[in-house]
Amino acid sequence: MAARGAALGIGVTAVLFSAKHAIIDASMGRALAIAAGGVVLGWVAHAGTWKVSAISHVTMNTIATALLLGVQHLAPPACMTPQPVLSPELRGAIDRSLALADAPDSKEIEALFAPSYLKRFPVPETVGFFQRVGQGYGHCEWSCATAVDDRNTTGLLLCKKGVASMRVHVEATPPHRVDLLSIRPTYSRP
Repeated sequence: MAARGAALGIGVTAVLFSAKHAIIDASMGRALAIAAGGVVLGWVAHAGTWKVSAISHVTMNTIATALLLGVQHLAPPACMTPQPVLSPELRGAIDRSLALADAPDSKEIEALFAPSYLKRFPVPETVGFFQRVGQGYGHCEWSCATAVDDRNTTGLLLCKKGVASMRVHVEATPPHRVDLLSIRPTYSRP
């Protein structure tokens, strides 16, 4: 009878544990895995102590968080649906930056990038960056936005030699020069 009482108590606690995470954390898709975790933690508390169960809970959460962060790091960002209409300033910055990857030009870099950007990354260094992008990826086309606000966008590039993620930020005031640009590899096609 004591075993049945422990099993019922662990089961009810696991369901409540899962419901708390599903409701508070908005994670209905993880409810079954969380219920299983609740059963394991309930059994640990019953067989050992609540302190061992609490330490196990912290350990499980730490491992789950590390795995989640690892998967998010490896997975490319998802395209926004529907695709937003980018401001003319952002669209122009994207197009001009991609043209520089095909043919780096010092005068175009001086015209496109804000003085604050060029102070951190002088023209020769920026020319070298675009040469490396061109050599590493080949010709690239903007595929889709993955995040956007009025002066900043991140999106995926489809390139001759792979897929890249591009982030562009433009100044708030005309001539809306680029004050942040990054192009990084992704690991699969969108």
